[in-house]
Amino acid sequence: MSEETEEIVDGELDEPTRNVMKGTAMVLDDIFNGVDCPHEDKKYGFLVMVFPFSDENRRGNYVSNCKRKDIITTMREFIARSPIDTK
Repeated sequence: MSEETEEIVDGELDEPTRNVMKGTAMVLDDIFNGVDCPHEDKKYGFLVMVFPFSDENRRGNYVSNCKRKDIITTMREFIARSPIDTK
């Protein structure tokens, strides 16, 4: 993964799951942006969040091809536009 790829571990994450997440990010980046695309030429950013259903706090982990600040900005904008239905 490139130096621009972010991986944040908030909850416990075993090595096999970490490896699957990294592999998923590499494949998605190749699909969206092309194989070995330099960061400055990328057209799409993405975020993959993984969390256990058994964790009441939903502490999870993510992997992305973006910087953390860009992910947080995008998530805030997404949440602001999304209706909240807790049914």
